[in-house]
Amino acid sequence: MGDEAVFFEAYDAVLRQWPVQVRGVDVPSPHGSTRVQICGREDGPPIVLLPGGGATSAAWFATVGELAPAHRVYAVDLIGDIGRSVHDGAPLRGAGDLVAWLDALFDELGLDGAHLCGHSYGAWIALTGCGAGRLRPGQLSYRLAMSSVMSTLTSTAGGRP
Repeated sequence: MGDEAVFFEAYDAVLRQWPVQVRGVDVPSPHGSTRVQICGREDGPPIVLLPGGGATSAAWFATVGELAPAHRVYAVDLIGDIGRSVHDGAPLRGAGDLVAWLDALFDELGLDGAHLCGHSYGAWIALTGCGAGRLRPGQLSYRLAMSSVMSTLTSTAGGRP
């Protein structure tokens, strides 16, 4: 079995053990297809989870059980990174392209007023998208960024630090 097959076998094994029922969907964007693991209360407020670099949506395994009873959870495999997202479209040349990808993802999922949580590289993408109004008003109601590398926690709600 090749390295990629071993990787995806482990990826799928983690998803089978999620504490709640989860469904993977492939969401199209100009940059390719983004795999999103969806779970939780269908009528709950949406929360989008972005993993750190070199990680996948499966990294949120220990978190989704706590979030799912109250939220509709969207755990994302980052485009251009490991996981089941396929970067076969427009190139990712920098922060602007990552924000455009995130914006397209929100549009395709029909998300308005979502919470956005990112870890490490995912936190950077989230904060970059939120900075200078790069994501359209109304797309987010709250953002939370976590970085274990810098041991910081940054959150904003309603524009207040």
